[in-house]
Amino acid sequence: MFDKSIILEERYHHNFLPELKLMGSLSLVIVLTYLLLPIMGTSVSIWGYKDEAIFDIWTIEHVASGMGVAYFAISQRKWFHHPIALMILICAFWELAEHYLETQSFEALMFWFAGTEHWVNRILSDQLAVLAGFTLVKAFPNVIMFARLFSICFVGLHVWLGSSMYFH
Repeated sequence: MFDKSIILEERYHHNFLPELKLMGSLSLVIVLTYLLLPIMGTSVSIWGYKDEAIFDIWTIEHVASGMGVAYFAISQRKWFHHPIALMILICAFWELAEHYLETQSFEALMFWFAGTEHWVNRILSDQLAVLAGFTLVKAFPNVIMFARLFSICFVGLHVWLGSSMYFH
């Protein structure tokens, strides 16, 4: 399973300041982007379908994934000194793979993904959601198993339903 003492030790030895600074910076960039995009002739909504919104139904999954992967990132501290950087790296590689699957993969997969995400969603808000999940696990280590179960069920349900945007 997992050793909760690793997270408790992380919380004891390393405060929440780096997470909060990074989440605050990403939030500021998202707000500025939301305010500036209409000036540039592009509209974007706060919540909605993934190709036109900053946050979508999968934002919830990104928080849960951040919670589920947080233990791995924290446990790798002796090899990768900053777990937050490792989380962002993992998320960035996933987003890269997801973009490829949305645009360049088999037609059935492209249908399941149902379009491509708005760039603000992909580059900013998904990373913010993963960091929020990381911070939640650091504060409340007991939620890891719930987050992993939720994540598996959420993805499994969408695969079973045949569309990644079924609930939108």
